[in-house]
Amino acid sequence: MPLLGKPRIAVVGAFRSGTNYVQYLLEQNYRCRVTPDAHGWKHLPVPVRRRAANRWIDGRVPLIGVIRSPLGFLTSLYRYRVEIGRNIDAPTEWEAFLFSRFAIHHRHPQRTACLSFANPLEYWNSLYINLLTLPQPAFRSRIVVYDAITADPQAEIEKLADWAGLRRCSADFHLPGGHLSRGSGRMRRLLTGCGAAMEATPREKPKPFPLPSFTQEQLAFIKGHAAPELTALLGPHCPELRQ
Repeated sequence: MPLLGKPRIAVVGAFRSGTNYVQYLLEQNYRCRVTPDAHGWKHLPVPVRRRAANRWIDGRVPLIGVIRSPLGFLTSLYRYRVEIGRNIDAPTEWEAFLFSRFAIHHRHPQRTACLSFANPLEYWNSLYINLLTLPQPAFRSRIVVYDAITADPQAEIEKLADWAGLRRCSADFHLPGGHLSRGSGRMRRLLTGCGAAMEATPREKPKPFPLPSFTQEQLAFIKGHAAPELTALLGPHCPELRQ
């Protein structure tokens, strides 16, 4: 079944929050077409004002926001900053990264406007408060916890699919076996069937990255500045912030 004939769904969230992982699980296992930019760029807040004729902001497309524990988010985002660094402007030293200005831009910084935040945690707060407060039923939206999905992918994705009214591709449930990467072009998306829009491609085992640890002072800062309504969403998946 061509992807254009499938129901659309949007998957959005902060950088390094698991949006590609959730997109893979949905497209590989259910008859759907994930269009991350249906509500604007997937890594930025959804605009609160929209026009029905604006094809980029379509409230009819169900929206799934993927939230990750702020500790996992910050360490993964820091690794991305050090190893890749596209789309974000932030220090490369761990302590400075946590507490300094954080800027995000869609493409090249000289070609697109950027959004700037006091620090990466404020980016996390702003994005997910935006998703949490989207007006219903103008937006049909739901926030899911990445950490819960990685713990039990099939059960959590089945809940999402039931909410969105999606049908399974087959009885088997497929998980990625390698690095997630986009398909090789528009025609590939149009002509291939269920599960071909995004593939997991084998790659060499990456070099170990020494993930930084959090000091008690840093944990206290995160606990004091993470929005309580967001930490409540995480439930048992971030016990360090609930002690």
